[in-house]
Amino acid sequence: MRLVPRLAALTVSSVAAAGLLVASPQPAWAGDDCENKPRDSVVADEVPDANLWPQRLLKPELVWPNATGEGVTVAVLDSGVQADHPLLDGKVDSGKAYIDVESTDKDEQNLGDGATRDCVGHGTAVAGIIAGSESPENGFHGMAPDARILPIRIANTVPADQDDANEDKDDNILVDQNDFAAAIDYAVSQDVDVINMSLKFSVDHPVIAEAVAAAVDAGIVLVASAGNEGNIEEDPEAATTPSYPAAYEGVIGVGAVNSHLVKTAESQWGPWVDVVAPGLEIGAPQHDGNFQIAFGGTSSAAAYVAGTAALLVEMYPDWTPEEIAIQIMGTASSVAGATRSDQYGYGMVDPVRAATERLSGSEPEPVLSMDPPVLTEQQVQNQEFDAMAMRWATSAGVAALAVFTAALLGVAALRRGKRARWRIGRASREDMIEPVDDGDPIALFQGIKGLKQ
Repeated sequence: MRLVPRLAALTVSSVAAAGLLVASPQPAWAGDDCENKPRDSVVADEVPDANLWPQRLLKPELVWPNATGEGVTVAVLDSGVQADHPLLDGKVDSGKAYIDVESTDKDEQNLGDGATRDCVGHGTAVAGIIAGSESPENGFHGMAPDARILPIRIANTVPADQDDANEDKDDNILVDQNDFAAAIDYAVSQDVDVINMSLKFSVDHPVIAEAVAAAVDAGIVLVASAGNEGNIEEDPEAATTPSYPAAYEGVIGVGAVNSHLVKTAESQWGPWVDVVAPGLEIGAPQHDGNFQIAFGGTSSAAAYVAGTAALLVEMYPDWTPEEIAIQIMGTASSVAGATRSDQYGYGMVDPVRAATERLSGSEPEPVLSMDPPVLTEQQVQNQEFDAMAMRWATSAGVAALAVFTAALLGVAALRRGKRARWRIGRASREDMIEPVDDGDPIALFQGIKGLKQ
């Protein structure tokens, strides 16, 4: 029997959807009956190319000759998903709602629409990053465009900050921890393969921990955002306070970086961060049928990792969630000059390496295989942490040397407190096989060897 702890705040981890205001007139759309209209909505051909930097960096299309997410279902626990968005049309199941699409009035809760409507835009953006089709107008595409989405609505607005959420639980996004655990259980009952949770609790609730453990036991890959209260100048304690479900065993915790591969100011950090992914100034589908151009935070970062997991699930259907997690962490590209740090985990998620490299039981050998996209001067000015980016550029050689030295000494180990039994390493050269598709110069590997000793 599940206990019923006191209600705690649940925060959707985005800097993009907060404080939505009325926008300029948009084309007629199923989401037009929402009271809150998107503030940053633009038509597809007005999305700046600079805001599509994550897909140029991650290059998931190199994996598509071998996996596109076909046959894989990703549950998105969020604000719902606008199922009739052109890039998601035909990919979204009906799902289930645990809160009304917009109303927070307990007497006005309509849960009969499933979760195929979204009046926030957060869930639609997350789903688009995971499985969106390619846009003919701007080239946006999701990580695993043939995956299906199971929307589960557990939110209907984004509070300005955690304090507001704590002070007024009737006017925020919250479902309580019991409904959230029930949402995970529902996803398990629907035989999903991956669960994306771009949100966080600041308190460890046994009822959620139990649901997470059951999902892992059911063979489901769980991905969660690390949280967006990482600004140490504003709240040093919150910056390193564990986020749940990211901190639970068996969950891949994801932090956020900008286009310079530097941790964003808001991204929380600690031992629960396993990898990082893009999380600033990102173009993504909007619930009004158009695009938002400033999506981000650890919400988007988690979605990129969930999409990568969907590709791996298709390629390696017999792998356990632990093996998927190990593959993602073990093939992450170092961005901090070390095998692991609390700020960056094991590095930037690398879908190409994750899908094509084989791991052995030896120590990992991290490499700097990713380069930030080339930005114009104006684009650089629009980014945060310009000074830190310059330090990154000047220290890249030192970081590479440190990585090389660590590999030689054999001191790098894939190890974290909550997963002390996990060990990984690169395969030897003789384990490589030729690519299945002659047109893609990437080496495929067969499975994982030596995961458990």
